[in-house]
Amino acid sequence: MKENCDTQLRSGMLPWICAIDPSERQSKVFNMRREGTGKWFLESDQFLLWIASEKKKTLLCTGVPGAGKTVLTSIVIDHLEKKFSNDDSVAITYIYFDFRQRLEFSDLISSLLRQLLQGNPGLCGTISDLHSRRQRNPSHLSEEEVQKELESVISKCSEVFFLIDALDECLDVRVRRQFLIWIGNLLNFNNHTNIKVLATTRHDDKFGKAFFSKGLTMEIKASREDVEIFLDASLDYLPGFIQRKPELWGYIRNQIMESAGGM
Repeated sequence: MKENCDTQLRSGMLPWICAIDPSERQSKVFNMRREGTGKWFLESDQFLLWIASEKKKTLLCTGVPGAGKTVLTSIVIDHLEKKFSNDDSVAITYIYFDFRQRLEFSDLISSLLRQLLQGNPGLCGTISDLHSRRQRNPSHLSEEEVQKELESVISKCSEVFFLIDALDECLDVRVRRQFLIWIGNLLNFNNHTNIKVLATTRHDDKFGKAFFSKGLTMEIKASREDVEIFLDASLDYLPGFIQRKPELWGYIRNQIMESAGGM
């Protein structure tokens, strides 16, 4: 009975914290990838070091538009969620920036708080009480309240991963600066939780590069393996005369591979 009550409470509490469910965007982006895509990244030295090291807190991944940074972010999120699925003390959170969407700092931290509670129900404690009190006099949390609750929840975790996609698409410099300063403070002053940050951005994002200058860096570009996976998965959509002539498809495939970077 108690579990049912808790479930009902959370189902009403989460939309109260943040109206948008970020997991919907994650599912949509992740389902765009081809099986096996991004394996090279998950096995790279930089990524494995970022995961394992207590000193290497940040990993900045840069790439040109269309390099697949957003899909790769979704692959990393899925990988981490599966890797730590049995550890309730580890939380995975993410932000997908989009230049068409205007977000305030309060929107960002509200989304992160919702994700932390959605993925780790055991952390609901104090905010459940706050939500119950507010139901008698409905009002949303202020930015200060969200930040206080978020930092309290983070401090109860052994490790928290922040995945930030398309940092350069946060066009409001004020919001981007405030968000990064807040994350920087977590990295520098939170001694209770191991904070990890992975961000993707364009090569020309000087602000992002400056903020992550002391961490690990990696360039994102389509690997030969990823291109091959995409091409092989596309065969069924090609005209029948190409499908019936393996030698023709082999020639076309090789030409595409060479033009994709001479790999």
